[in-house]
Amino acid sequence: MTKFNEPLLFDTYLRPQIWGGEGLARLLGKRSQNPSIPGEADRLTEPLLFGEAWELSTLPEHVSRVVSGPSHEKSLAEIWRQSSGAMPKSDGACGEFPWLVKWLDCHGGLSLQVHPDDEAARTVLGQSRGKSEAWIVVGVEPHARISTGLLDGVTREDFESHLATGTVEKCLHSFEPRVGDCLSLPAGTVHTARGVMLAEIQQPSDATFRLFDWNRRDPSGRSRPLHREWGLNAIDWQQGPVAPIVSTPLALVGEGISSEALLETDWVRLERFTVTRPWTTTRTGVLTVWMILAGNAVLLDVSNGTRYELSCGATVLIPGEVGSIEWSPSSADQSCTLLSIGQARLR
Repeated sequence: MTKFNEPLLFDTYLRPQIWGGEGLARLLGKRSQNPSIPGEADRLTEPLLFGEAWELSTLPEHVSRVVSGPSHEKSLAEIWRQSSGAMPKSDGACGEFPWLVKWLDCHGGLSLQVHPDDEAARTVLGQSRGKSEAWIVVGVEPHARISTGLLDGVTREDFESHLATGTVEKCLHSFEPRVGDCLSLPAGTVHTARGVMLAEIQQPSDATFRLFDWNRRDPSGRSRPLHREWGLNAIDWQQGPVAPIVSTPLALVGEGISSEALLETDWVRLERFTVTRPWTTTRTGVLTVWMILAGNAVLLDVSNGTRYELSCGATVLIPGEVGSIEWSPSSADQSCTLLSIGQARLR
């Protein structure tokens, strides 16, 4: 086993999407590093609409690589495989890295979609796992809207009828999102979002069934394919509306630090911290991922004094071999908001 003793920063993989916008570059500083889009990294304005910024991935579409330090150019897959103290490999996933971590700019509106569970992914797609995910709202536009789950009483027959007539919004539980909202979307949840910037943490799968795409077409006049029959079979018809999570305060971590538990499922634990002063945390032996949701931050590796200046939108992986780290806002008169991503506590 190899020891990884420093915080790790990875490349960002940007994906153009018909529903994307310019917010990933404008608000989060994400620039294209895609070799398939020559020259984009050097432009001040992205000419394409980017919908997704993949921060941590071991999927074939893109395997994340370290951008600096002693582990420069090592892939996330290598690091996960070689690390001696990353995390108990207890998720039944053949030891694969347990998450796909992204930022989403849903400016133009996601398709109405649903993700399969493990059984549907195996039988329909021949893939090893389905996809549950979680959203954290980090930005909203004036007419932002999120739909998660179906209204009470909506049946498959109702839903199919409204799909056929283009009135499916009448079936959806919709609300006006606020910055900070956290949503848990288990596999089988019908969902869409428009006019929002999201941090998305999901199981390591890209399996999506499109149910409706708002009758839009690309510049060539083509519509994207739908997967209605697969999607209808994947929906959890007993679920009902899905509302933002009511967070739970964590044990007091000190003056000037607010902390809350957002979500704990069998595949992830999410906690949020707002930091107004230097704050030291020790999670030796357990890999943790941190995303900066708001503000700019300084990360200090306490063991060697190395400082990392990180902007809003940064994602950093702290291997289990790293000891204490210290977070602080980049300016004494400001704050920063951090999302901690870790494995659910073993029960």
